[in-house]
Amino acid sequence: MIFTGFSELTVDSKQRLALPSKFRAQFDLEFAAQLDEERRQRGGMGLDAQEIERRQREAKVWCVSPVAGRGLVLLPLSIFRKLASRREGTLTPSRERQEEDNSLFGLTEQIELDSAGRLTIPKWQLEQSGLGAEVVMVGSGSRLEVKDRGTWMGELRDRCLRRG
Repeated sequence: MIFTGFSELTVDSKQRLALPSKFRAQFDLEFAAQLDEERRQRGGMGLDAQEIERRQREAKVWCVSPVAGRGLVLLPLSIFRKLASRREGTLTPSRERQEEDNSLFGLTEQIELDSAGRLTIPKWQLEQSGLGAEVVMVGSGSRLEVKDRGTWMGELRDRCLRRG
């Protein structure tokens, strides 16, 4: 899954943030490709209707985590699970590992897209992230990042120059 591009957005008074159609389309294409790959691996046999329905419900769930003063990180639940499963589990974590896990998993919320394609961001996450109402959603590979619009737009020219 690769998210690319950015969109200017507004967080509404109910803390809702629309997931732009270009990012939904990128996710939908990947979702369809995964189903096609599984069908191919099964010798042309598709998944049963219950499994497809379960996956479609899961595809509406996004994991949202604040990064203090820098915005929010959003990942589809399926991607979050893949990345989280790479971390080796232990019954007796070190203090450092325990702090990392508390920060990663304790601050991440699972949020479902509503019928209008919006995510309702918990108020505490918006406060901790330092975001106002005017934001941008930036494709950052396997994740989306929500950043302050003024800061992003102010840095845009420098970002383009650094690439050249």
